[in-house]
Amino acid sequence: YDVYVSYPPNIDLNKINSCIRDNLSDSETEELIKGLAEKMQVIIAEWCTRDEWDNAQQSLSYLGSDVITSQSLELQQ
Repeated sequence: YDVYVSYPPNIDLNKINSCIRDNLSDSETEELIKGLAEKMQVIIAEWCTRDEWDNAQQSLSYLGSDVITSQSLELQQ
């Protein structure tokens, strides 16, 4: 699975960023907040397992982020 994160619509960005800072490591926090400032949706994991996807879904949804997943696709030659 590929896992993407975005801010929900009509959310107080300061509140959600504060929650992210309180619950993620410094490097994860800065990377995620910087990425979301540049784009509306940021990929945080590629080719992850169902367990990794589930963990990201639970932890980031808890922090107030929208978590979107899609099955990873690979083109064969």
